[in-house]
Amino acid sequence: MEDVKNATAWLTRPVWGLATIGILVLLLAVPIGLIRSLIGQRITTRGEAVTEVTRIWGGEQSLIGPKLVIPVEGDKGGPRRTVTLLPTTLSVDGDLRTEELRRGLFAVPVYSARVSLRGSFEAGDLTGVISAEEDLRWDEATLVMEVSNVKSLGGASTLTWNGQPVTLRPGTTGQGGGVHASVALRNVGANEFAFALDVNGAEAIWFVPLGRTTDVTLESNWPHPSFAGAWLPSTREVRRQGFGATWVVPSLGREYPHAWQGSGAPDAEIAASRFGVLLKTPVDYYRMSERSTKYAVLVLVMVFGLLWLFDTLVGVRLHIVQYVLVGAAMCLFYLLELSLSEVVGFAGAYACAAAAVAGLIAAYTMAVLGSATRGAIVGGALGVLYSYLFALLTLERYALLAGSLGLFAALAAVMYVTRGVNWEHVGVPSGGAAG
Repeated sequence: MEDVKNATAWLTRPVWGLATIGILVLLLAVPIGLIRSLIGQRITTRGEAVTEVTRIWGGEQSLIGPKLVIPVEGDKGGPRRTVTLLPTTLSVDGDLRTEELRRGLFAVPVYSARVSLRGSFEAGDLTGVISAEEDLRWDEATLVMEVSNVKSLGGASTLTWNGQPVTLRPGTTGQGGGVHASVALRNVGANEFAFALDVNGAEAIWFVPLGRTTDVTLESNWPHPSFAGAWLPSTREVRRQGFGATWVVPSLGREYPHAWQGSGAPDAEIAASRFGVLLKTPVDYYRMSERSTKYAVLVLVMVFGLLWLFDTLVGVRLHIVQYVLVGAAMCLFYLLELSLSEVVGFAGAYACAAAAVAGLIAAYTMAVLGSATRGAIVGGALGVLYSYLFALLTLERYALLAGSLGLFAALAAVMYVTRGVNWEHVGVPSGGAAG
Protein backbone atom coordinates (compact mmCIF):
# COMPACT_ATOMS: atom_id res chain seq x y z
CA MET A 1 0.00 0.00 0.00
CA GLU A 2 2.83 2.37 0.80
CA ASP A 3 4.34 1.77 -2.63
CA VAL A 4 1.01 2.54 -4.31
CA LYS A 5 0.67 5.71 -2.24
CA ASN A 6 4.15 6.84 -3.25
CA ALA A 7 3.42 6.16 -6.91
CA THR A 8 0.25 8.22 -6.64
CA ALA A 9 2.22 11.07 -5.07
CA TRP A 10 4.65 10.96 -8.01
CA LEU A 11 1.77 11.43 -10.41
CA THR A 12 0.15 14.28 -8.49
CA ARG A 13 2.57 17.15 -9.09
CA PRO A 14 4.52 16.70 -12.37
CA VAL A 15 2.17 14.60 -14.51
CA TRP A 16 -1.13 16.03 -13.38
CA GLY A 17 0.43 19.48 -13.46
CA LEU A 18 1.18 18.99 -17.15
CA ALA A 19 -2.34 17.70 -17.75
CA THR A 20 -3.78 20.77 -16.00
CA ILE A 21 -1.64 23.05 -18.17
CA GLY A 22 -2.93 21.30 -21.28
CA ILE A 23 -6.54 21.82 -20.21
CA LEU A 24 -5.87 25.50 -19.40
CA VAL A 25 -4.30 26.08 -22.81
CA LEU A 26 -7.38 24.60 -24.49
CA LEU A 27 -9.70 26.78 -22.39
CA LEU A 28 -7.67 29.94 -23.05
CA ALA A 29 -7.97 29.25 -26.79
CA VAL A 30 -11.59 30.44 -26.45
CA PRO A 31 -10.79 34.12 -25.61
CA ILE A 32 -8.02 34.07 -28.20
CA GLY A 33 -10.57 32.90 -30.75
CA LEU A 34 -12.89 35.75 -29.74
CA ILE A 35 -10.07 38.25 -30.23
CA ARG A 36 -9.39 36.77 -33.67
CA SER A 37 -13.08 37.19 -34.48
CA LEU A 38 -12.83 40.83 -33.36
CA ILE A 39 -9.91 41.32 -35.74
CA GLY A 40 -12.10 40.01 -38.55
CA GLN A 41 -14.83 42.50 -37.62
CA ARG A 42 -12.34 45.38 -37.67
CA ILE A 43 -11.10 44.26 -41.08
CA THR A 44 -14.70 44.38 -42.32
CA THR A 45 -15.16 47.85 -40.85
CA ARG A 46 -11.98 49.06 -42.51
CA GLY A 47 -13.15 47.58 -45.81
CA GLU A 48 -16.35 49.59 -45.54
CA ALA A 49 -14.33 52.75 -44.90
CA VAL A 50 -12.11 52.05 -47.93
CA THR A 51 -15.19 51.44 -50.09
CA GLU A 52 -16.69 54.76 -49.00
CA VAL A 53 -13.51 56.72 -49.72
CA THR A 54 -12.92 55.09 -53.08
CA ARG A 55 -16.55 55.60 -54.08
CA ILE A 56 -16.09 59.35 -53.66
CA TRP A 57 -12.48 59.76 -54.75
CA GLY A 58 -12.17 56.95 -57.28
CA GLY A 59 -11.03 53.35 -56.97
CA GLU A 60 -8.58 51.33 -59.04
CA GLN A 61 -8.08 52.92 -62.45
CA SER A 62 -7.51 51.09 -65.72
CA LEU A 63 -6.47 53.27 -68.67
CA ILE A 64 -7.32 51.46 -71.92
CA GLY A 65 -6.37 53.22 -75.12
CA PRO A 66 -6.25 55.15 -77.19
CA LYS A 67 -7.72 53.29 -80.16
CA LEU A 68 -9.40 54.34 -83.39
CA VAL A 69 -12.93 53.34 -84.40
CA ILE A 70 -13.44 53.85 -88.14
CA PRO A 71 -16.74 53.48 -90.06
CA VAL A 72 -16.80 51.22 -93.12
CA GLU A 73 -19.40 51.33 -95.89
CA GLY A 74 -20.38 47.80 -96.84
CA ASP A 75 -19.80 46.60 -100.39
CA LYS A 76 -22.80 46.44 -102.75
CA GLY A 77 -24.90 48.64 -100.48
CA GLY A 78 -24.39 46.51 -97.38
CA PRO A 79 -24.87 47.92 -93.88
CA ARG A 80 -22.30 50.26 -92.37
CA ARG A 81 -20.02 48.75 -89.77
CA THR A 82 -16.80 49.71 -88.00
CA VAL A 83 -13.24 48.55 -87.61
CA THR A 84 -11.03 49.16 -84.57
CA LEU A 85 -7.35 50.02 -84.98
CA LEU A 86 -4.73 50.07 -82.20
CA PRO A 87 -1.75 52.45 -82.16
CA THR A 88 1.49 51.52 -83.86
CA THR A 89 3.50 53.22 -81.11
CA LEU A 90 2.31 54.21 -77.65
CA SER A 91 4.27 56.06 -74.98
CA VAL A 92 2.81 56.88 -71.57
CA ASP A 93 4.35 59.16 -68.95
CA GLY A 94 2.66 59.22 -65.56
CA ASP A 95 3.26 61.42 -62.54
CA LEU A 96 1.42 59.89 -59.58
CA ARG A 97 1.09 61.99 -56.43
CA THR A 98 -0.25 60.13 -53.40
CA GLU A 99 -1.75 61.08 -50.08
CA GLU A 100 -3.73 59.37 -47.33
CA LEU A 101 -7.37 60.17 -46.66
CA ARG A 102 -8.80 59.18 -43.29
CA ARG A 103 -12.22 57.80 -42.50
CA GLY A 104 -12.35 57.59 -38.73
CA LEU A 105 -9.36 55.53 -37.58
CA PHE A 106 -8.63 54.18 -41.05
CA ALA A 107 -6.20 55.69 -43.58
CA VAL A 108 -6.75 55.03 -47.29
CA PRO A 109 -3.94 55.75 -49.80
CA VAL A 110 -5.27 57.71 -52.80
CA TYR A 111 -3.57 59.39 -55.74
CA SER A 112 -3.89 62.12 -58.33
CA ALA A 113 -2.15 61.21 -61.58
CA ARG A 114 -1.21 63.28 -64.59
CA VAL A 115 -0.95 60.81 -67.48
CA SER A 116 0.48 62.01 -70.80
CA LEU A 117 0.02 59.81 -73.87
CA ARG A 118 1.59 60.11 -77.28
CA GLY A 119 2.10 57.83 -80.27
CA SER A 120 0.91 57.16 -83.77
CA PHE A 121 -1.56 55.18 -85.89
CA GLU A 122 -0.85 53.83 -89.37
CA ALA A 123 -3.61 52.95 -91.81
CA GLY A 124 -1.44 50.19 -93.25
CA ASP A 125 -2.10 48.18 -90.10
CA LEU A 126 -5.66 47.60 -91.38
CA THR A 127 -4.42 45.27 -94.11
CA GLY A 128 -6.40 42.05 -94.03
CA VAL A 129 -9.18 43.49 -91.86
CA ILE A 130 -11.21 45.08 -94.71
CA SER A 131 -11.66 44.02 -98.31
CA ALA A 132 -10.76 46.10 -101.35
CA GLU A 133 -14.44 46.59 -102.20
CA GLU A 134 -15.29 48.19 -98.86
CA ASP A 135 -15.15 51.96 -98.40
CA LEU A 136 -13.25 53.05 -95.29
CA ARG A 137 -14.47 56.46 -94.08
CA TRP A 138 -11.10 57.98 -93.25
CA ASP A 139 -12.52 61.38 -92.32
CA GLU A 140 -15.02 59.98 -89.80
CA ALA A 141 -12.62 58.16 -87.49
CA THR A 142 -13.06 58.46 -83.72
CA LEU A 143 -10.21 58.30 -81.21
CA VAL A 144 -11.38 56.58 -78.02
CA MET A 145 -9.71 56.53 -74.61
CA GLU A 146 -11.40 54.33 -71.98
CA VAL A 147 -11.13 54.99 -68.24
CA SER A 148 -12.57 52.45 -65.79
CA ASN A 149 -13.92 55.10 -63.39
CA VAL A 150 -14.82 58.11 -65.50
CA LYS A 151 -16.22 60.05 -62.51
CA SER A 152 -12.69 60.49 -61.19
CA LEU A 153 -11.40 62.27 -64.29
CA GLY A 154 -10.08 65.60 -63.08
CA GLY A 155 -9.73 67.01 -66.58
CA ALA A 156 -8.33 66.37 -70.03
CA SER A 157 -6.04 68.44 -72.18
CA THR A 158 -6.72 69.17 -75.83
CA LEU A 159 -5.82 66.36 -78.20
CA THR A 160 -3.11 67.17 -80.71
CA TRP A 161 -3.77 65.17 -83.88
CA ASN A 162 -1.24 65.45 -86.70
CA GLY A 163 -0.17 68.80 -85.28
CA GLN A 164 -3.70 70.19 -85.05
CA PRO A 165 -5.73 70.75 -81.83
CA VAL A 166 -8.90 68.67 -81.48
CA THR A 167 -11.43 68.88 -78.66
CA LEU A 168 -11.79 65.83 -76.42
CA ARG A 169 -15.38 65.06 -75.46
CA PRO A 170 -16.79 62.88 -72.66
CA GLY A 171 -18.02 59.36 -73.36
CA THR A 172 -16.92 56.65 -75.78
CA THR A 173 -18.48 54.78 -78.68
CA GLY A 174 -18.69 51.58 -76.60
CA GLN A 175 -20.09 50.62 -73.21
CA GLY A 176 -17.19 51.92 -71.11
CA GLY A 177 -16.58 55.47 -69.88
CA GLY A 178 -13.82 57.77 -70.99
CA VAL A 179 -13.24 60.44 -73.62
CA HIS A 180 -13.32 60.57 -77.42
CA ALA A 181 -12.54 62.91 -80.29
CA SER A 182 -13.46 63.02 -83.97
CA VAL A 183 -10.35 62.90 -86.17
CA ALA A 184 -9.47 62.50 -89.83
CA LEU A 185 -7.21 59.52 -90.49
CA ARG A 186 -4.59 59.83 -93.25
CA ASN A 187 -4.36 56.65 -95.26
CA VAL A 188 -0.64 57.10 -95.92
CA GLY A 189 2.07 57.48 -93.31
CA ALA A 190 1.85 57.93 -89.56
CA ASN A 191 -0.94 59.79 -87.78
CA GLU A 192 0.53 61.25 -84.61
CA PHE A 193 -1.36 62.10 -81.44
CA ALA A 194 -0.66 63.53 -77.98
CA PHE A 195 -2.88 64.40 -75.02
CA ALA A 196 -2.98 64.17 -71.23
CA LEU A 197 -5.50 63.13 -68.60
CA ASP A 198 -5.82 64.04 -64.91
CA VAL A 199 -7.06 60.97 -63.06
CA ASN A 200 -7.94 60.41 -59.40
CA GLY A 201 -7.83 56.90 -57.99
CA ALA A 202 -6.95 54.66 -55.08
CA GLU A 203 -5.13 51.41 -54.39
CA ALA A 204 -3.91 50.74 -57.96
CA ILE A 205 -3.40 52.11 -61.46
CA TRP A 206 -3.32 49.86 -64.53
CA PHE A 207 -2.19 50.27 -68.15
CA VAL A 208 -2.75 48.13 -71.25
CA PRO A 209 -0.12 47.47 -73.98
CA LEU A 210 -2.20 48.44 -77.02
CA GLY A 211 0.73 49.60 -79.16
CA ARG A 212 2.89 47.36 -81.30
CA THR A 213 5.47 48.73 -78.91
CA THR A 214 4.25 50.20 -75.64
CA ASP A 215 6.47 51.97 -73.15
CA VAL A 216 5.17 53.31 -69.85
CA THR A 217 7.14 55.46 -67.42
CA LEU A 218 5.70 56.11 -63.98
CA GLU A 219 7.05 58.35 -61.22
CA SER A 220 5.47 58.58 -57.77
CA ASN A 221 6.10 59.77 -54.22
CA TRP A 222 4.70 56.50 -52.80
CA PRO A 223 7.62 54.57 -51.21
CA HIS A 224 5.95 51.14 -51.01
CA PRO A 225 4.94 50.05 -54.54
CA SER A 226 3.86 46.53 -55.44
CA PHE A 227 4.27 45.91 -59.16
CA ALA A 228 1.71 43.53 -60.58
CA GLY A 229 -0.02 42.37 -63.73
CA ALA A 230 1.04 40.58 -66.88
CA TRP A 231 4.39 42.40 -67.10
CA LEU A 232 6.83 43.61 -64.49
CA PRO A 233 8.86 46.79 -65.04
CA SER A 234 11.93 46.60 -67.25
CA THR A 235 13.64 48.97 -64.83
CA ARG A 236 12.60 50.16 -61.38
CA GLU A 237 14.00 52.26 -58.57
CA VAL A 238 12.35 52.33 -55.16
CA ARG A 239 13.47 55.20 -52.97
CA ARG A 240 12.52 56.46 -49.54
CA GLN A 241 10.82 59.42 -51.22
CA GLY A 242 9.01 57.35 -53.86
CA PHE A 243 9.63 55.14 -56.86
CA GLY A 244 10.24 55.23 -60.60
CA ALA A 245 9.47 52.39 -63.03
CA THR A 246 9.54 51.79 -66.77
CA TRP A 247 7.75 49.09 -68.76
CA VAL A 248 8.60 48.26 -72.38
CA VAL A 249 6.08 45.78 -73.78
CA PRO A 250 6.02 44.39 -77.34
CA SER A 251 2.72 43.34 -78.92
CA LEU A 252 3.95 39.75 -79.42
CA GLY A 253 3.17 38.98 -75.78
CA ARG A 254 -0.52 39.82 -75.92
CA GLU A 255 -3.38 37.60 -77.07
CA TYR A 256 -5.51 39.99 -79.17
CA PRO A 257 -5.00 41.39 -82.69
CA HIS A 258 -3.85 44.84 -83.70
CA ALA A 259 -7.10 45.53 -85.55
CA TRP A 260 -10.50 43.88 -85.68
CA GLN A 261 -13.97 44.34 -87.11
CA GLY A 262 -16.56 46.06 -84.94
CA SER A 263 -16.21 48.61 -82.15
CA GLY A 264 -16.34 45.97 -79.42
CA ALA A 265 -13.01 44.91 -77.95
CA PRO A 266 -11.79 41.46 -76.86
CA ASP A 267 -12.35 42.57 -73.27
CA ALA A 268 -11.18 39.42 -71.49
CA GLU A 269 -7.87 39.32 -73.39
CA ILE A 270 -7.28 43.05 -72.89
CA ALA A 271 -7.99 42.78 -69.15
CA ALA A 272 -5.56 39.86 -68.89
CA SER A 273 -2.78 41.95 -70.46
CA ARG A 274 -2.90 44.89 -68.07
CA PHE A 275 0.01 45.81 -65.84
CA GLY A 276 0.66 48.47 -63.25
CA VAL A 277 1.32 49.16 -59.60
CA LEU A 278 -0.55 48.57 -56.35
CA LEU A 279 -0.34 51.15 -53.59
CA LYS A 280 -0.09 48.95 -50.53
CA THR A 281 0.60 50.04 -46.98
CA PRO A 282 3.95 48.62 -45.78
CA VAL A 283 2.45 46.96 -42.69
CA ASP A 284 -1.16 45.83 -42.49
CA TYR A 285 -1.65 45.90 -38.72
CA TYR A 286 -4.81 43.81 -38.86
CA ARG A 287 -3.08 41.09 -40.84
CA MET A 288 -0.09 41.24 -38.48
CA SER A 289 -2.35 41.09 -35.42
CA GLU A 290 -4.21 38.12 -36.88
CA ARG A 291 -0.93 36.34 -37.60
CA SER A 292 0.34 36.98 -34.07
CA THR A 293 -2.68 35.18 -32.58
CA LYS A 294 -1.61 32.02 -34.42
CA TYR A 295 1.37 31.82 -32.07
CA ALA A 296 -0.73 32.33 -28.92
CA VAL A 297 -0.82 28.64 -27.97
CA LEU A 298 2.96 28.40 -28.34
CA VAL A 299 3.48 31.40 -26.03
CA LEU A 300 1.07 29.98 -23.44
CA VAL A 301 2.75 26.57 -23.46
CA MET A 302 6.24 28.02 -23.07
CA VAL A 303 5.36 30.37 -20.20
CA PHE A 304 3.24 27.76 -18.41
CA GLY A 305 6.07 25.29 -18.94
CA LEU A 306 8.52 27.67 -17.24
CA LEU A 307 6.16 28.07 -14.28
CA TRP A 308 5.71 24.31 -14.16
CA LEU A 309 9.49 23.89 -13.91
CA PHE A 310 9.57 26.25 -10.92
CA ASP A 311 6.62 24.36 -9.43
CA THR A 312 8.15 20.93 -9.99
CA LEU A 313 11.89 21.41 -9.56
CA VAL A 314 12.12 24.28 -7.06
CA GLY A 315 9.11 23.24 -5.00
CA VAL A 316 7.21 26.56 -5.25
CA ARG A 317 3.60 25.40 -5.36
CA LEU A 318 1.36 27.34 -7.78
CA HIS A 319 -2.42 27.20 -7.64
CA ILE A 320 -4.44 26.72 -10.80
CA VAL A 321 -5.97 30.19 -10.29
CA GLN A 322 -2.47 31.70 -10.55
CA TYR A 323 -1.93 29.91 -13.86
CA VAL A 324 -5.30 31.27 -15.05
CA LEU A 325 -4.37 34.85 -14.15
CA VAL A 326 -1.05 34.61 -15.97
CA GLY A 327 -2.81 33.12 -18.99
CA ALA A 328 -5.45 35.88 -18.95
CA ALA A 329 -2.70 38.51 -19.02
CA MET A 330 -1.12 36.85 -22.05
CA CYS A 331 -4.50 36.76 -23.82
CA LEU A 332 -4.97 40.44 -23.07
CA PHE A 333 -1.73 41.12 -24.96
CA TYR A 334 -3.47 40.48 -28.29
CA LEU A 335 -6.35 42.82 -27.47
CA LEU A 336 -3.91 45.58 -26.45
CA GLU A 337 -1.90 44.98 -29.62
CA LEU A 338 -5.02 45.30 -31.80
CA SER A 339 -6.49 48.39 -30.15
CA LEU A 340 -3.19 50.29 -29.93
CA SER A 341 -2.21 49.48 -33.53
CA GLU A 342 -5.22 51.45 -34.81
CA VAL A 343 -3.75 54.53 -33.14
CA VAL A 344 0.06 54.26 -33.14
CA GLY A 345 0.78 51.63 -35.82
CA PHE A 346 1.71 47.99 -35.43
CA ALA A 347 5.35 48.25 -34.29
CA GLY A 348 4.60 50.77 -31.54
CA ALA A 349 1.47 48.89 -30.46
CA TYR A 350 3.33 45.59 -30.29
CA ALA A 351 6.16 47.10 -28.21
CA CYS A 352 3.76 48.78 -25.76
CA ALA A 353 1.58 45.68 -25.36
CA ALA A 354 4.59 43.39 -24.92
CA ALA A 355 6.22 45.67 -22.34
CA ALA A 356 2.97 46.05 -20.39
CA VAL A 357 2.15 42.34 -20.27
CA ALA A 358 5.72 41.18 -19.59
CA GLY A 359 6.05 43.76 -16.80
CA LEU A 360 2.70 42.78 -15.27
CA ILE A 361 3.52 39.05 -15.30
CA ALA A 362 7.04 39.69 -13.96
CA ALA A 363 5.66 41.69 -11.02
CA TYR A 364 2.97 39.10 -10.32
CA THR A 365 5.32 36.10 -10.44
CA MET A 366 7.78 37.86 -8.16
CA ALA A 367 5.08 37.69 -5.50
CA VAL A 368 3.70 34.21 -6.17
CA LEU A 369 7.14 32.61 -6.61
CA GLY A 370 8.51 34.40 -3.56
CA SER A 371 11.61 35.70 -5.33
CA ALA A 372 12.44 38.78 -7.37
CA THR A 373 14.96 36.74 -9.35
CA ARG A 374 12.40 34.12 -10.32
CA GLY A 375 9.90 36.78 -11.32
CA ALA A 376 12.56 38.54 -13.39
CA ILE A 377 13.36 35.26 -15.12
CA VAL A 378 9.71 34.73 -16.08
CA GLY A 379 9.27 38.34 -17.24
CA GLY A 380 12.56 38.30 -19.12
CA ALA A 381 11.70 35.00 -20.80
CA LEU A 382 8.34 36.41 -21.89
CA GLY A 383 10.04 39.54 -23.22
CA VAL A 384 12.47 37.43 -25.24
CA LEU A 385 9.54 35.34 -26.49
CA TYR A 386 7.63 38.44 -27.64
CA SER A 387 10.75 39.79 -29.35
CA TYR A 388 11.22 36.49 -31.13
CA LEU A 389 7.57 36.47 -32.17
CA PHE A 390 7.92 39.98 -33.64
CA ALA A 391 10.86 38.76 -35.71
CA LEU A 392 8.72 35.88 -37.00
CA LEU A 393 5.96 38.31 -38.00
CA THR A 394 8.27 40.68 -39.89
CA LEU A 395 10.48 38.08 -41.59
CA GLU A 396 7.78 36.36 -43.66
CA ARG A 397 10.17 34.65 -46.08
CA TYR A 398 12.19 32.98 -43.32
CA ALA A 399 9.40 32.60 -40.73
CA LEU A 400 9.32 28.80 -41.00
CA LEU A 401 13.09 28.50 -40.68
CA ALA A 402 13.26 30.95 -37.77
CA GLY A 403 10.36 29.20 -36.04
CA SER A 404 11.95 25.79 -36.40
CA LEU A 405 15.30 27.02 -35.07
CA GLY A 406 13.57 28.78 -32.16
CA LEU A 407 11.67 25.66 -31.12
CA PHE A 408 14.86 23.64 -31.37
CA ALA A 409 16.70 26.16 -29.15
CA ALA A 410 13.86 26.16 -26.60
CA LEU A 411 13.82 22.36 -26.42
CA ALA A 412 17.62 22.28 -26.10
CA ALA A 413 17.46 24.79 -23.23
CA VAL A 414 14.85 22.71 -21.35
CA MET A 415 16.88 19.54 -21.87
CA TYR A 416 20.02 21.30 -20.62
CA VAL A 417 18.35 22.71 -17.49
CA THR A 418 16.73 19.38 -16.58
CA ARG A 419 19.63 17.14 -17.60
CA GLY A 420 20.42 16.19 -13.97
CA VAL A 421 16.85 15.75 -12.73
CA ASN A 422 15.82 12.35 -11.42
CA TRP A 423 12.25 12.33 -12.66
CA GLU A 424 11.39 9.16 -10.71
CA HIS A 425 11.65 11.06 -7.44
CA VAL A 426 10.33 14.48 -8.50
CA GLY A 427 7.21 15.28 -6.48
CA VAL A 428 7.63 12.26 -4.17
CA PRO A 429 7.45 13.20 -0.46
CA SER A 430 10.76 12.96 1.37
CA GLY A 431 11.44 9.48 2.68
CA GLY A 432 8.71 8.04 0.49
CA ALA A 433 10.63 6.76 -2.49
CA ALA A 434 9.64 3.42 -3.81
CA GLY A 435 11.88 0.76 -2.42
